[in-house]
Parts: sequence; C-alpha cells; structure tokens
Amino acid sequence: MEYRLNKRTGEQISIIGLGTSYISSVSEKDAVEALQLAHEKGINYADLATAGAATFSYYGKALADVRKGYAIPSPFQRKL
Repeated sequence: MEYRLNKRTGEQISIIGLGTSYISSVSEKDAVEALQLAHEKGINYADLATAGAATFSYYGKALADVRKGYAIPSPFQRKL
C-alpha cells in the first residue's frame, strides 16, 4: 500500500480509503469481514460522512483492536 503524509497530524494515510455506501448494503458479518480485510491489506482511512448510523457499529467492531493509526475524519471535526 502506498501512503501519504498528513502534514497536520504527521500520520501516514493510505492512498486508498473506504466509504460507507457499499457497507450499508451488506450484512454486518460481511461488512466486518470486508473492513478487516481492507485493514490487513494496508487501508487505514475511512470516510463516514455519508454513512447511515448502522455502519458506525460495523466499523467499530471491525477496527476495535486496531483503532489507533486508523484515520476516520468526521464532518463535525473543528478546523484548526
């Protein structure tokens, strides 16, 4: 996986990220497995801005053990 530096935080962010529309259309089991596989392949960025509330728990379950180092921007973050 190729990464780019987030100059504000110093984190390395994968150039491929995940969205949420496809995750909301599958079962929880399939969603969690897909998210875990993506992480195993080096993806460490997800944009949840358009997510339905159900998908938040999918990401939580899939990434519970690896949350540190995973970038999930929020539309509610304050700009610094």
